[in-house]
Amino acid sequence: MLVPTKGSDNDWFKNLVEDPWIELGVGKISVASKATLVRDPNRVKEIVDKLKVKYRSMWSESYYSKRDVCVEVPV
Repeated sequence: MLVPTKGSDNDWFKNLVEDPWIELGVGKISVASKATLVRDPNRVKEIVDKLKVKYRSMWSESYYSKRDVCVEVPV
């Protein structure tokens, strides 16, 4: 699950709107996958709330200035 810091205004999110294929990598390992754009406000809120709980010590309301979308990436 990915949450763009500027929501649907993020350039990489706009790129996924045009082409939902994404490549994620760590070190020498990378995985290509088709992203699912989540725009339902209730689902986005549910996802963001779970991230807040999991990362509460690192969560910043100001960092995620617009929370209108999320991206699901199966790996």
